Parts: sequence; structure tokens; C-alpha cells
Amino acid sequence: MLGIERNSDEALFTRLYNMVDNPATDSIASWSQSGKSFIVWNPVEFARKKFRMVGFETNEYANDNFVRGQPQLMKNIPKLDMFITKEDAMEYNNILRKEKEELLAALRKQELQIKELKYHLQHVRVCKL
Repeated sequence: MLGIERNSDEALFTRLYNMVDNPATDSIASWSQSGKSFIVWNPVEFARKKFRMVGFETNEYANDNFVRGQPQLMKNIPKLDMFITKEDAMEYNNILRKEKEELLAALRKQELQIKELKYHLQHVRVCKL
């Protein structure tokens, strides 16, 4: 996998390239047969992986400088030129909102457990055997 990153766009392209090039994530996104484009198979999971580029009529994306086996070409991509639709942004926002709610619920549960432990430490005598 490629690991050199020079700026934020290049870092994003590197992460994207590594994901598309990784057989373990083929169910989310993978190279097309030609290797000159990649296909997003699971847009929701793709967005969850922090790639918010979904939004075209097709889920296949191509760029002359984003080619399988030629990661050095990515430096020729002038800027981040992939877009997101309002619907995709809303869906991604809903995913993030749900994750936030789950994290807050877990935090509240842990806070309650801490209070219970403090109570037990203050009110329960330790028996010596």
C-alpha cells in the first residue's frame, strides 16, 4: 500500500487509493476491470470511511491520474475535484448524528457505572479473609 502524503488532497487520494487497492474492502469499493476507474459498491459504508465523494448518477469514478498500479500519477491531480450532493451530505450527517448518539449513550452508561463504583467504595466495607 502507498503511504507517502504531502498535502490534504494527496493524503485523501492516498487513503482512497489504499482502500480501492485493498482486496479486504472490495465490498465497499474496488477497481474496475480496466483499472482506470473504481466502483463504489456500498456508498453508505464508503461515506462512513470518510470519503464524501458520492453523488453522481453512477457509482463509477475515473481520473486519468488515478490508475491501478500507478499511484505516482496522483500527484498530477490538480485539486480535490470530487463532489457531494445535498442528499448524500444529509445521509452522511445522519450517520454521524447516530454515531454521536451511540457514543453519548455509552458515555452516560460509563458515568453511571463510575457513580455506582464510588458509592460501593464509600459504603461497602472490605472484609478481610
